[in-house]
Order: sequence, then C-alpha cells, then structure tokens
Amino acid sequence: MRSAIYYYSLEGNTQKIAEKIAEGTQRDVCRLVAQRSYPKNGLKYFFGGMDVVLKRTPKLEPLTKRPETFDLIVLATPVWADSYAPAIRSFLKEHNLSGKKIILVATTSGGDAGKCFKAMKASLGESEVVGEYTVKSPVAENEKEANAVVEKIRKRLNE
Repeated sequence: MRSAIYYYSLEGNTQKIAEKIAEGTQRDVCRLVAQRSYPKNGLKYFFGGMDVVLKRTPKLEPLTKRPETFDLIVLATPVWADSYAPAIRSFLKEHNLSGKKIILVATTSGGDAGKCFKAMKASLGESEVVGEYTVKSPVAENEKEANAVVEKIRKRLNE
C-alpha cells in the first residue's frame, strides 16, 4: 500500500511529528505551504483563528507529490480554534481523497483535538479514517509522549 504524509506546520511541532513518522522509511513527506504566512507571535491566534472561523482557504504552494497517487494518507495539522489549520482546508478542497484510507494527526497545546478530528472527518467525504492520534505541543517538551504516539502511528501504517 502506497502511503504519504501531508502536513501543515507553523512553528515546527507538526513538522517534527511528520518527519518522525517517516524517519527510516521510504514514505513521502509533503509540507503544505500557504503562500501567505501567519505571524509567529501572539497575533497568530488572531489571524489564524479568524481564518479558521471564516473557513478561509489560503492559496498553497504547488505540491511535489499528488495525494491521488497514494492509498493511505497521514494528514497532520496543529489544532487552531478547536479545528484544523486553513492550509489543510485548502488541501482538502483541492484534492479528492474519496476512497483513501486516512490517518489523522493533531498537535495541540490545549485545543480540542476531538473537535478538530470531527471537523476534518466532515471535510473528508468518502474517505475511511483508520486512526486518530493526538500529540501534545510543544513536541520538544513532550518528546517521550510524542515518540510513543509516533510508534503507534508507524504500527498502524505497517498493518
């Protein structure tokens, strides 16, 4: 089964998890990059949260790998305003993942990952969600826990 990891990361937490999942494998890791970036200071909560609430879909940089060519996709996002990042919304709007198996991963420093997963599932159409995993941010301060979650995801990918 061909699999890939697609993720959005503003501060690097979700990126660390995506890279850890792929470490030592041949899996493709594809970063979703919005053409308009968010500030990395306290204003990220205002601008990012506003884009989540208004369901904005920022324009993304072109992908190097098309998700339609994979059978299983890991979709990783930080939790913003108890939902997923706007770049993920753009990705889901631009790509039909129907019939794909999906593993959802959320990094959170206090947001509700359950609500985030529920919102993502509502946007996935006829995809089959085969796993939901939450990693506490910042990853560097929760490395042992993060590594345990990564191992669970790897096991799921190898089933």
